[in-house]
Amino acid sequence: MKLLIIDDHQLVRDGLRLAFSSQDNGLADLELIEADSHATALMALAEHPDLRLVLLDLRLTNASTWDLLREITRHHPRTLTAILSASRDGLDIESAFRFGAAGFISKEESVDGLRRAVRTLLANERYISASLGYLVDSGRFPRVAAQDAQMALTSLQRSKCSEYGFTDREIQVFERALGGSPNKVIASELAINENTVKAHLSSVYAKLGVRSRVQALALFLR
Repeated sequence: MKLLIIDDHQLVRDGLRLAFSSQDNGLADLELIEADSHATALMALAEHPDLRLVLLDLRLTNASTWDLLREITRHHPRTLTAILSASRDGLDIESAFRFGAAGFISKEESVDGLRRAVRTLLANERYISASLGYLVDSGRFPRVAAQDAQMALTSLQRSKCSEYGFTDREIQVFERALGGSPNKVIASELAINENTVKAHLSSVYAKLGVRSRVQALALFLR
């Protein structure tokens, strides 16, 4: 699996490479690629279409991280992206997920925490550093902005259903997933068990050619 590190500080890139170099961390098969700017990041993405994960620094010099994140989400929907940052601003975290990120990793993470974050992301699960959990618990970070969720549902209902061959139940599950509902809540609302929800979502993601609800939302907002 290939992982792209986008950071304009060589020291940070070297540190991340060292963190993933251990053979007993469950990430021994990672191939690390580096980029130090918006331009070199786009070159790396073009040269490696099979990239699995991108770690993107929030504060790139002379570049807009959000613009780059939107480009990755739009043109490489099968590649997951996580923001790497020291920020504790809820707006930064909300913006990251609105623009298609699958994770937000604090630079305060330990090496083990960083490895755990990457393993979580590679398992197609969203990741937010535990040190930032208070932002989620306090409601300062919504799962999906209401306007974006409504846009996704409208797009789904009007033009995507027949194209991708969703069943009626898959539509019901997917709508709720795009609106930010956890699998447990979806299961309760539809009176089905959580494993059935996961099965329906797996089927939907396979039909879309994506791996997660974050990528699915990005696909429907293009």
